[in-house]
Amino acid sequence: MLEKWLEDAELPRGWFDSAVAATSMHWVDLATALPQLHSALRPSGWLAVWRHRFGHADFDTPFRRQVEHIVRARMRRRGATAPRTDDRPTMDELTAGGWFEPVRSQTWHWSITMDADQLRDLFQTFSDWDDTEVAAAVHAVDDLGGLVTEHYQTVLHLLCSAAAPTP
Repeated sequence: MLEKWLEDAELPRGWFDSAVAATSMHWVDLATALPQLHSALRPSGWLAVWRHRFGHADFDTPFRRQVEHIVRARMRRRGATAPRTDDRPTMDELTAGGWFEPVRSQTWHWSITMDADQLRDLFQTFSDWDDTEVAAAVHAVDDLGGLVTEHYQTVLHLLCSAAAPTP
């Protein structure tokens, strides 16, 4: 399978009115990707970047505690000292190079109730979760009665193209 990363993409110059990145910009090198996106957008083009924050600080649930236990075990196995943050990229990171200007950020709070199969289907899409970790999360759902409610936040950053920064 040929993988093409944003940093390697050859995007046509001034071709697009807008670009949307859904739960993906935390994986790219912003110093390379943002100038490419800026170049591909027409003047006054728009960039929308959103992602989900899994868990919500206001809701301490037994399932969330189990997930945190799984993540801490992963960190020990991998020798990591801090958990990966779900906050990237921030508006400050997206505007740091001068390619884009902030328009607004918005956060939505929402929740979903899932059974073990639904949770498995969701957690298998997380690229940093292995099969053993997914199975442990599914086991936690079963131990908690077969249904869990997860609380999330969706963060949207809306930006517009700036005049190209001077080097």
